[in-house]
Amino acid sequence: MRNAPKTPPGPTAWLWWAAVATLLLGGAIAYLMHAFASDPESTAPARLLLAATIAIAGIFVISATARWWLHR
Repeated sequence: MRNAPKTPPGPTAWLWWAAVATLLLGGAIAYLMHAFASDPESTAPARLLLAATIAIAGIFVISATARWWLHR
């Protein structure tokens, strides 16, 4: 069987990778902050970081799919 030809990455491929990297890095840091918290009140910064991570990754995904949304 013949391999399919590889296509070059699209102009928004870096946005998808940035979203994945943001989720991985921010999620790992938030997990470590939560795991090493000494009391329940000190987990608030970890939750804030996780919320910011999700929001930033969401902006990357929205930007990556903007052309699709505008041509609907």
